[in-house]
Amino acid sequence: MNSAPAVFSVVGCHHQRVDDSVRERFALTNEQAARIAVECAANPAFQESLVLNTCNRIEVYCVGADTEAIQNAVIQLIAHNCGEPADLVSANCYQRDNADAIRHLFEVAAGLDSQIVGETEIFGQVKSAYQNALQCKTSGRLLNKIFKKLFQCAKYVRSNTSIGIGHVSLGNVAVDLAQRIFGDLSACRLLVVGSGDVGRDVAIAFRNRGVKSLHISSRTEARASALASAIGGTTIPMNEWQNLLATVDIAIFATSAPGCLLMAPELKPKVTVRNGQPLFLIDLAVPRDVDEACSSLEDVYLYCMQDLASIANENLAARLEHIDQARFIISQKVAALSESVAR
Repeated sequence: MNSAPAVFSVVGCHHQRVDDSVRERFALTNEQAARIAVECAANPAFQESLVLNTCNRIEVYCVGADTEAIQNAVIQLIAHNCGEPADLVSANCYQRDNADAIRHLFEVAAGLDSQIVGETEIFGQVKSAYQNALQCKTSGRLLNKIFKKLFQCAKYVRSNTSIGIGHVSLGNVAVDLAQRIFGDLSACRLLVVGSGDVGRDVAIAFRNRGVKSLHISSRTEARASALASAIGGTTIPMNEWQNLLATVDIAIFATSAPGCLLMAPELKPKVTVRNGQPLFLIDLAVPRDVDEACSSLEDVYLYCMQDLASIANENLAARLEHIDQARFIISQKVAALSESVAR
């Protein structure tokens, strides 16, 4: 008897499916995502697998014959690692197979499925996830074929459409917000808490737009020091950054901490000594680094990922033609690849 044919699937959860309060509950650290990758590799339901974990999504791309077993396994792994009931995870997860899964992956890598449509960071995140799968030897013939075509398609879309027109990287959007408030940023004092990909990109974007006073704080001191040295900033120990809230103009948070780093009662005395000088907080973390109650303090203005997405997508109507063009290119590539995969 012939065995069931292998199916390319994606199972996951992302921002378009759930609101922020639920998505935050599914947020995973890089260590937890790595654990899921190891457990997928050990599960016989997965012939091949790859885990994509970003601030807005957790997805497992995989190859296997039993799609129901794959879906159940992914739901259980996410639930176990984020500490939430499997029923809640199941209610907020999706599964797509074969051509639908390929199309979804291609749109993800091109930035069409992002909260900030056309953003550039996701391509690098997908590439890193694939490199991890190669290193762990969880990617095989089918995933390798799909991802090779994926990277070619994503680059083609970027080069032949204007999907990324405007400042659609997270760092540039954060700077645009700051410029709306302050105008000239050269005199602004900036604190960035977090030195990962997002923290690095934001710090570089602010430096490129003229910010001279820039402080970096991170749990990973070596990485914070390297970033500060590269852009001419200063490093602040992780247990001292709150002291700067009495003097900086803008504080940006982009860590992978499992809970809030800044609560309103902690912030209040820092605000009191500012004598009415406004403090702008930009929280780019999922789950959030800053307690929402901080926005109730006088002269404190708090913005989150959803606010930045709204700003970035203001020119979305002007880019609809390019988005449609990108989707048309992807549909052609997906159709060709689906046929070759089926053979």
